Parts: sequence; structure tokens; C-alpha cells
Amino acid sequence: MILIARMISRQIIVCNVGIDDWIMAVAWIGSIGLLVETIIARKHGMGKVSISLEPADMIAILKDTLAIEVTYYVTVFMGKLSILFLYLRFTTHQFLRRACLWIIYFLTTYTIMCIIIVLAQCQPIRKAWDITGQVKGTCINRTIFFYSMSFKLFHSFLLPLSSVSHPSPVPFLTGPYPVTASFNIATDI
Repeated sequence: MILIARMISRQIIVCNVGIDDWIMAVAWIGSIGLLVETIIARKHGMGKVSISLEPADMIAILKDTLAIEVTYYVTVFMGKLSILFLYLRFTTHQFLRRACLWIIYFLTTYTIMCIIIVLAQCQPIRKAWDITGQVKGTCINRTIFFYSMSFKLFHSFLLPLSSVSHPSPVPFLTGPYPVTASFNIATDI
């Protein structure tokens, strides 16, 4: 609702809906998709002890999880991208603009890499939800991959806009300051 109100007010009052607004709308749609996928997985028994599930439900959960993973990466990417484009709209500082573009590049590369790994984790892909072991093929060590990504997710939680481990948080923590410091905002209320 708030996003819709923002889009309408930006169109009517400012007469300019920016690319950051459209990207945030895509992220919002992705978050709704993520919610729907989670509800579907829950209906198949996600969160229950695996021995209490029917084989068909276990297979459905594994397929749902694959969809959830891809949607999650895209949705988080879009949210971060929206904030980066918002910074690009506000700033005229060349250093911050370059830093934002640099982070967009690495964030895009990181997201594409994660999606490719998730979709190619097993060859053939149906081996990812093969609980019987009858499908011939190979899979990466998913435990190692997802533990390494969980560290990244933890890092992203602490520094919401980071896209690579160390250099990217610096522009986001310090970058908006020169722009916001120049705003004429009353401090005495």
C-alpha cells in the first residue's frame, strides 16, 4: 500500500517516477512471490519433520525450495539496486556515483553467479529433488554452498547494502552523508 501511494504521489506531485521506484516495485512484487512460494511449501509440509512427510510432499518441498532460492536472490538484489539508484539520483559527487556504479556491477555479478549455482547445483536438475537416488547425475556439495551463502546473508543483514565482503559498506555508510548534509532541514522543532 505504501509503495503504491509513493508511486502515485511521485507521479502526481513530482511528475517523475524514477528508475529506483520501478525497481522497488519489482522487488515488492518479488516479495509477494516469495510469500506465495513459502505458503505453497508450507502446505506441502515445509517445517515439519521429514519422517512425517509423504515422499510426494518431500519432492514438492525440494522443488519449492529451489523456486524460493531464486526468487529470494532476485528480490534482495532488486531492493539493493533500488537504493543504489536512489543514491545515484540524489548525488552529484563523482566519487559516490562511481562507488554506486562499482557496487551495482559487483552486486549484479554476485546475484547472477548465485542464481546460476542454484539452478545448476545438480546435473540434471531433477537430481536436486531425487529422494530415491535413482536419477543418475551429480550435485555440488549444497551444504558448503549454503553455509558460505549464509555467512554472506548474515553479512548482508548487518550491512544491508553490501554486495562484496569489505569495500562496499564504506560508500553506503559514509556516501550519503555529503548529500544529506547539504539538505536544508530545520533542526529545531
